[in-house]
Amino acid sequence: MVAHALRLHKRLTTTNRCPLSPGERVRVRASVITNILLLLFCISFTTHGADAVRPFAKVQPMGLSEARWTSGFWFDRFELCRTNMLPNMGRLMEGTNYSHFLRNFEIAAGLTEGRYRGAPFNDGELYKLIQAASAAYA
Repeated sequence: MVAHALRLHKRLTTTNRCPLSPGERVRVRASVITNILLLLFCISFTTHGADAVRPFAKVQPMGLSEARWTSGFWFDRFELCRTNMLPNMGRLMEGTNYSHFLRNFEIAAGLTEGRYRGAPFNDGELYKLIQAASAAYA
């Protein structure tokens, strides 16, 4: 086992650093290029002509600012989220009682002294709060 690891290490340090064979590298490269091209095609397909009026279509696209919940179940949930949940989550993430959500970004930017505290996914939770607030208050 150790001898095999040493041979692999020697091969990686003397030649190139990729342990894949040339044929495997070609397949991986082709797969990555195919995925990128597919992603670009999907993006261009969904954004091309999104604002164009289609005269024969029965349903026309609608902007985000043109649709609002006015009453009912979903209106109540969105209103609760906008008035209670988002402000409370903002206050929780600004504080330092439970964890450093916002404080970790201030430490990383050099605005505050200290060390990183909390779970490793706290930055993602702050991003989700920003996303939810953007959608609710837009």
